[in-house]
Amino acid sequence: GITFLKIKKFPKTKHPSVLFLNRIKKYKGIDIFLKAAKELKNERIEFFVAGSGDYLMESKKFAKKNKLTNVVFFGRVSEKKKWELMQRVWVFVNPSFKEGWGIVNIEANYLGLPVIGSNVGGIKDSVINGKTGLLFDYGNYKELAQKIKLLINNKNLRERMQKNTKIWGNKFDWDTKAEEYLKIIKFNK
Repeated sequence: GITFLKIKKFPKTKHPSVLFLNRIKKYKGIDIFLKAAKELKNERIEFFVAGSGDYLMESKKFAKKNKLTNVVFFGRVSEKKKWELMQRVWVFVNPSFKEGWGIVNIEANYLGLPVIGSNVGGIKDSVINGKTGLLFDYGNYKELAQKIKLLINNKNLRERMQKNTKIWGNKFDWDTKAEEYLKIIKFNK
């Protein structure tokens, strides 16, 4: 479950934007995200990176070396800034190699944000492919770039997913989950 607070609403960015918000570790797939940004370098898409970790400097070097002026690094952000960024962007990306579940995906969904994630355990459980987001083969940055472009350019698909994400995300608040667990416990007595 997740605790969802009442939060200030923020408008979407004027130009299409994509967010990576996670620890900046190699296994979290930041390199895949940046390679997809490089593939879409000539599109009018902004790529936001929020988080800190031991792979941050390497990521910044890659962006600088490849002249990725479409990538903005925020560093570590507060919870308030996290919720703001998730509301402002058009698409959330989780290219991680492994996740236990993908809580960040559900947080994004709660705010109506479609998620493009790696088709790996945890992520494929928290993203309903074609409904609340899209899955791509881990490491395939070209496929990730194609799926980003698809969601950015297909407003009908993006809006349909936004509706689905809110329904899906709302299922994971702590009160709902606690009641489900209590039913299981009572049933098994």
